[in-house]
Amino acid sequence: MPTILEPFAAPTRKTQTKADKAYEVLLEAIVTLKLSPNASVTEANIIDLCGVGRTPVREALHRLETRGLLKVNPRQGIVIAPIDIFNQLNHIEVRRYLTVLLAKCVIARASDKDLNTVRRLAAEVEKFNGPQDLDLFVAKAAKLQYALHGMSKNPVLAEMLETIFTASRRFWYAYGREYGDVRTGNIHHTKLADAIIERDEEKALRAVNAHMDYLEEFTKAVVQQKTVK
Repeated sequence: MPTILEPFAAPTRKTQTKADKAYEVLLEAIVTLKLSPNASVTEANIIDLCGVGRTPVREALHRLETRGLLKVNPRQGIVIAPIDIFNQLNHIEVRRYLTVLLAKCVIARASDKDLNTVRRLAAEVEKFNGPQDLDLFVAKAAKLQYALHGMSKNPVLAEMLETIFTASRRFWYAYGREYGDVRTGNIHHTKLADAIIERDEEKALRAVNAHMDYLEEFTKAVVQQKTVK
């Protein structure tokens, strides 16, 4: 792996726009399956859901379409993208290497205050153990993951991982109760967090590989069952 350099100064964060708000509302609705895969919705439905006007909604729809989460058809309306269970394995393959880089960046660049935040967020993830906890587990794991993205101080890496992690969250909401294991998931998240807190790159590498191995196993179980059915 390359040496981790000191980051360039990050640009000042802009004020959230109405389009940003619409994007976040729609993204969560798609990820949590409130908007079901393959569902058809109208622009009016989306405006009601987001609570903003047509222009910001259209901006948000364009961003989500660019990320492959929906398709806008002027005649047929808006169709929510299906979950591609086979492509999930491709995501995991890429995520493995990007998460190693993420861990290296955070270990090199995070402040002690940042690491206290990692410790606190990991403790929240660790509370959840069973399928009844799936929604809370995925939500808390996402808070930890996105915090690490910010601590990497590499917005390009963060954006790449966000796309992959969004697909992973959606996959968990769809199949986690039946095929996943919340307890195993929380162990992997907390082991990586512990390695980062200790600033131990070798331990982090082992934690990432173990986590990705489990996600491959989980995904292959879904692929096998859905292919048989």
